[in-house]
Amino acid sequence: MKAFEAFKDMDSSFWAFVKIISEKIGYTDRGLGMVRGYTPFEIRDFCSRTNIMADEATINDASRYSIMRANLLNNHVEGLLMDAASASQEYMNWERVHRLNDYLFMQDTDE
Repeated sequence: MKAFEAFKDMDSSFWAFVKIISEKIGYTDRGLGMVRGYTPFEIRDFCSRTNIMADEATINDASRYSIMRANLLNNHVEGLLMDAASASQEYMNWERVHRLNDYLFMQDTDE
């Protein structure tokens, strides 16, 4: 995944903060099967419960990043993913092309 421009210069402590939040609060909303974004309130509450010190700017940046990440994964990437049956079929098609060295075969499947 390409880095969001707004966060490309963040230091390793920011990414460690985002990682611990994601791991402890949870990457996904299991009931919906969607990647979660976190509000500043949720992050502040987590920090309070776990005695993690973070300033408001870091909390707000982490919230903004998590919401952008969730939006990208839920609304743009998810539609590009395959289920097991689709992945298996795609693999079999490419395996045949490779085995037969018949790269023109792929042009025939598009028609």
